Amino acid sequence: MKKLMSLSLVRAAPTTQMHIPRRRRGKHSCILLPLRGNKILSCLLAAALLLTSVSLAAEAAGEEEIGGEASPIAYQDIAEMVAAGSADYQKRLQEIEKQEISLAYMQTQYRDMMDNWQTSFFPTVRNLQDSIEATEKSIAEAKASLDIVAEQLSFPIRKLYWKHFSLLLDLAKAVRDLEAAENKASICRQKLSRGLAAQAELDTLEKNVSEQKKAAQNAQTVIDDNLKEIGKLLGLDRAVELGDIPEIDLARITDRDIEEDTAAYILSNPEAVSKEKAADSARETYRKSYSPVDEFAYRLAREELAEAREEAEKALPGIYRELCKAYEDYIQAEELTAAQEEHKKMETQFSAGLISKNKLESAAGAVLDAEVRHGRQLIQLWIMLMEYEFSLVKQV
Repeated sequence: MKKLMSLSLVRAAPTTQMHIPRRRRGKHSCILLPLRGNKILSCLLAAALLLTSVSLAAEAAGEEEIGGEASPIAYQDIAEMVAAGSADYQKRLQEIEKQEISLAYMQTQYRDMMDNWQTSFFPTVRNLQDSIEATEKSIAEAKASLDIVAEQLSFPIRKLYWKHFSLLLDLAKAVRDLEAAENKASICRQKLSRGLAAQAELDTLEKNVSEQKKAAQNAQTVIDDNLKEIGKLLGLDRAVELGDIPEIDLARITDRDIEEDTAAYILSNPEAVSKEKAADSARETYRKSYSPVDEFAYRLAREELAEAREEAEKALPGIYRELCKAYEDYIQAEELTAAQEEHKKMETQFSAGLISKNKLESAAGAVLDAEVRHGRQLIQLWIMLMEYEFSLVKQV
């Protein structure tokens, strides 16, 4: 298995973007991973390098390589890709296209009548204007529903998308554990050759290396399975290749209008929506019968609807606070900053010959560990923002 890139090379990576080797059929290419400031998720680089090593080992063992030169799937393209393979979405889209053709025909008729105006046209023109306005409204509503359908269809895939990057962080940890185990075994071999260690000690360390290698390979397998599941949901018969981590727009959190969000959440809350449908049904029943029993049922349904909306109104601020907590955890990054400062101090001391190389490498490892945790905070923030915004989408 290939060794990881040295930490000095990882630290030398640009602070605004990072190259990650990406496996393709029989060759390697690179992608760019956009980052915020100096918070470099170098663990993803380490994970990608191990991913390449594992895949090369699999090729040597004769395992099948996923073929094709398909472009990486970008996060913002998921909804469009899912919609393209959805029969329900395409049916709605065709209905909109039919309405747009009808609208264009009516607009042409209207212009012809206005160009050749006659008093007898007046009633027809009025009716035509009403029809145009109604059709335009219907198209606008249908397009809004179409966007919602695309969001609903893509939500499960978006969750797997973020799971992928979380799994990459798991792989990064497996890389660190494997490298540490190999280093310990290497040192023990040197001691054993000088008679300073026992064979039993080396056997234990080599067993640990084997276990850590298996853990890294298992982590890779989980990643591959997740990519295959994404491909399946997209209607593909292969694993997919994901694009870069999109840069998060923090204004989507800091600039939210909680009152506006609350109103949207009430309209989209499943319990409130269910009670609203029940109230509408009870009202129609009462209008047909005007019986005391149906009147009581209608009033009860309205009370239950009011209670459901009140509960929904109380729930959203708590959900928003959780989102804000994830935001605060991400932007503070105190642990990462402290680890980076400590490593910088250790570099100075090492250059002056005041500390050993082991201490410097330990400090570099602490930075990588902090970056892994910070990477998880970024992924968790993305997940919570995605789930928060999806909770505001009215179901269709």
